[in-house]
Amino acid sequence: MIAEEKRLNAPSMDNLGLTRKEQERYSVRKAILATIAARSGHADPWKEAGLELEISQALNTCRERPVNGVLIPQDALVSRSFLRRYIRAAGDPIGASSGFGNATGGNLVATDLRSDMFIEALKDAAVVMGMGVTMLPGLVGDVDIPKEGADPNVYWVGEDTEPTGSDIDLGNVDLKFKTIGGWQRLTQKLLKQSTPYAEDIIRDSLLSKLALGIQQAIINGAGTATEPRGILNLGSLATVPLGPNGGAPTYGAMVDLETEVAKDNADIGSLGYLTNTSVRGKLKQTETFPGSNGNPVWSASNEVNGYQAYVTNAVPSNLTKGTGTNLSAIIYGNWADVVVGMWGDVDLNIDTTTHANTRGVVVRVFQDTDIQIKRDESFAAILDAVTL
Repeated sequence: MIAEEKRLNAPSMDNLGLTRKEQERYSVRKAILATIAARSGHADPWKEAGLELEISQALNTCRERPVNGVLIPQDALVSRSFLRRYIRAAGDPIGASSGFGNATGGNLVATDLRSDMFIEALKDAAVVMGMGVTMLPGLVGDVDIPKEGADPNVYWVGEDTEPTGSDIDLGNVDLKFKTIGGWQRLTQKLLKQSTPYAEDIIRDSLLSKLALGIQQAIINGAGTATEPRGILNLGSLATVPLGPNGGAPTYGAMVDLETEVAKDNADIGSLGYLTNTSVRGKLKQTETFPGSNGNPVWSASNEVNGYQAYVTNAVPSNLTKGTGTNLSAIIYGNWADVVVGMWGDVDLNIDTTTHANTRGVVVRVFQDTDIQIKRDESFAAILDAVTL
């Protein structure tokens, strides 16, 4: 039963006061089917989804924005398939006694879900959020994060002497929720499967839509009223040009990226490279120095000059410069200065019309979130890498 005293702060099933059995019983699939039944005029559409209805209603009581559909807790998108991978990779951090079973997944039961499991699942679904990005879940209202501008003045003083006064240069990074949405087409045959595997497929597919959308915004968000500004669109982003029409990436160019960040004293935190598969392939075939016996810029341990290097094709490979086309981006910087704020619950909107002829169902998933970069100086990029 949902705990009344926890309804005003309910981003997770744990905060809703659900028992282990209730958490295990909760089904995104049932919530979708019940919503479809309600729209078709079924006499008792939520008969098989009473728990899901109660949770949606509880979440609705503490929501400031209008609801498009049924509300689910964020951690309801954490599937058992993810938990198996997480437990194996982290050596059973949750503990078999918590109800998740052993590390082999043989006894895995989706109980005692924690809100941080949702964040870990997002990181599992999108490369960039596993690079040390700062995640702020469970936000309520707008958030201002203070940041320091210019270096503070310090002074050597004698005994009984006051230091010279100076103003502290402070600014704010403002998180104001925007809404990201994605959609997934589900078949009636899948929705009618009551096995845990069908539930996992639905959860994984919906969560991946959110994760990949947030990743795209971090990298290349336009910075409009409805979309956050990504790294490649920062107003003061330092760039390292490779040529008037682009050029081949080299070890020297990578060092120049690092230098651009270091000269602004921003080379601290979760430093690393991010690019696409074309650049990775090119750098694996590029020697650090000519005649260095095949020592590649991109090492077998996925490092560039000692820094971890990550790959996603969300990094553009279709840039232009001069007469150059199909140029790629390479990003280096402190990924901890990327702040992702997330508010509350997940809104599912069920569309039975678009694919009605094939009895398909389109599930649109919406999440209130915002992305801010604390300092433009924390990143540098190459925007004209030739990989062919």
